[in-house]
Amino acid sequence: MKIKITIVIMLIGSLCVFASDFQTNLENYMEYYKTLNYFSDKAFNLEEQNTPEYFEIYYSAHFVKNKLEEVEVPIFEEIENNPVETLRTFKNSLQKRSGGFHQTIFKEMINKNIEILLDKGEVEVINEMSDFMLNLNSTFRSELNLIFSPSEKVLNEINENFAVENYETETTRGERNNYSSFFSIVMTGTNKNVPFLSQKDNFLKPGEILITFDDGPTNIGDRTLDVTNTMINYNYPGIFFVLGSKIGNSTRHLIEKQAKICDVSIHGWNHFASDGNPFTAMSLNQALSDIGRTYNSIRGITGKNPGFFRAPYGIITTSGVNRIVNEYNLVPLGWTIDSLDWSTKDPNELFNKMTQMISKRGKGILLMHDIHEQSRVSFIRLADWLKKNGYTIVNPDVLTKAFFGNNHVSNPVPVDNSNPNIRSIIVSKANVRTGPGTDNSILGAFDYGTQVEILEKVSDWYKIKIISTGQIGYIFGDLIN
Repeated sequence: MKIKITIVIMLIGSLCVFASDFQTNLENYMEYYKTLNYFSDKAFNLEEQNTPEYFEIYYSAHFVKNKLEEVEVPIFEEIENNPVETLRTFKNSLQKRSGGFHQTIFKEMINKNIEILLDKGEVEVINEMSDFMLNLNSTFRSELNLIFSPSEKVLNEINENFAVENYETETTRGERNNYSSFFSIVMTGTNKNVPFLSQKDNFLKPGEILITFDDGPTNIGDRTLDVTNTMINYNYPGIFFVLGSKIGNSTRHLIEKQAKICDVSIHGWNHFASDGNPFTAMSLNQALSDIGRTYNSIRGITGKNPGFFRAPYGIITTSGVNRIVNEYNLVPLGWTIDSLDWSTKDPNELFNKMTQMISKRGKGILLMHDIHEQSRVSFIRLADWLKKNGYTIVNPDVLTKAFFGNNHVSNPVPVDNSNPNIRSIIVSKANVRTGPGTDNSILGAFDYGTQVEILEKVSDWYKIKIISTGQIGYIFGDLIN
């Protein structure tokens, strides 16, 4: 008898621990979610997104977003492990508060919870929760006119980690050009050590919009596909800033479709360093290497050289700008209309915010992400809204002309790569020698992207022909792709 009582007590105790931990995670998630939406609202109320206030909002919002994703992991793990108890916790929690308010925050999680229960055949629990599940289809917060106040706890956490109240603009002069009329590098943070590319759009006329997407491609939910098809259907040019790590056999068709009407350009190989640290933790040489890998992947699929680079989070140094321009002939680009589409899951709210900001500014470089469901849904509506309201969707060529000047020749389409022996030089400069070995004299130093035809392999070297000149020489194997 004592043994049975002990077991019951232990079970009750474990359930209490579960309920307490899970409830705490839900409360933390709610605090971060409310604060993120608060920052999103603030950003959309700004007319210009190149001010100290915007930088503070931008970094604060990303800090909160990362925290939100951290606390989301154990919540979903608990839902997977205890779908019955977690759903009951959701129901009890929401009944104690304003239903619509909390339902908006946890709707995705609750639907996942229900999906798992259905897969497990938990019919009794589903029946028990039928009234609760019916209410899940209530309107989003934008239709309920809900306003989220920030959490003091989260605001204090932000202040403890960083502050962006101090800033200064760094002179941005490259070897080819003075970039100050196109963008500036703003040093943000308390120690003024975070370089942010602050974009300008003086070259755009009133009513002109440049559409850009980051972080794709993805096959999830046909998000990238639907966004791409929308661009094609409306005959809208634009730029897809892709991540090299997401380019593969399963996404090749997406890149090919995008290249029909848009410029497929570079956002990096990953959004972060290979060791899990932020992208900005990488050395400049590492970052340039990743840019080169992505450059080659895009060109191998599209037959076109990418024309632009957008640094993850917009963080890039002046030296980084100069090397990217000089070594890859890319235009570094920021944005002037930040959709913050990652800060809300409500496509109606996102659509309303974007149309309000576009109407207020009258022109700009729009930043969205084709990897989010809310972005897919809202952009399909936005594409039609832009057309009906008389906006002109400009070709990315306007950026190249504004950056390099009217005499600049756009990146050329390379020679047909149908010959498998035709390769490209993958370093900024590569020595081609008269024989296989460093003891042979240098025939010439050839730039990144120079195309060569492999004639013969000699140990670690290749005998090659330079496509553009017809010169014959030898190059070390690691210097070509």
